[in-house]
Amino acid sequence: MFEYIINFLISIEEERKVPYEKWFPELNAQLVQRLRDEVLLPNKSLLEAPTEYKYFLKEAGIPPFFESDFFE
Repeated sequence: MFEYIINFLISIEEERKVPYEKWFPELNAQLVQRLRDEVLLPNKSLLEAPTEYKYFLKEAGIPPFFESDFFE
């Protein structure tokens, strides 16, 4: 699940071309930069070979729907 959260947070900035500091002005800019420096950027390599979605569903406790989401 960690990998999908990192992916989501990184993609928000990349797709919208707006940094968190401008999109959420009420957030402390230093905390946002710390999040970026200590969590997002060091873990960006997780996105190069993402884990199969069925593992995310299993960890989240969501029952599989598609045949490819079932474990054999």
